[in-house]
Formats: sequence, structure tokens, C-alpha cells
Amino acid sequence: MAKDKEFEKAYKAERYRRAFERKTKRKVNKKYRFNRRHKECPDCGGLMRWCSGCEMWTKTCCVDYGTCMCS
Repeated sequence: MAKDKEFEKAYKAERYRRAFERKTKRKVNKKYRFNRRHKECPDCGGLMRWCSGCEMWTKTCCVDYGTCMCS
């Protein structure tokens, strides 16, 4: 029993479209998670990390020991 070629073409196109959407959604989510955990330092332009213990941004980019109370 042979399949309809137009149906098969549409099926493959839909499969590739869905894969592309998943890939772009993963990229957006990864970028959002990264930006939520890091912030740009106003002094040096590096990345400051969020300290959940002190609930403040710590400058480990400028100072070795950081600027939060935990470090």
C-alpha cells in the first residue's frame, strides 16, 4: 500500500517546523535563565552573580572574595 506523496511531504514539513520551534524555544529559555542569574557590573562590565543567601548581587568579577556577606 503506497502512501500519498503530498501527504508525506506535508507530514515531513510539519515535523521539521515543530523541531525548529522547539529548538528556538530552548534557545530563548536558556538565554532567559542566564540573564536572570547574572547581571552586568557597572564598574568593570563583567558578570555579577546573584547570592540567594544575602539576596543581593555579588561582584566576584571585580573583587576575588565578592561583595556579599556570605563570601
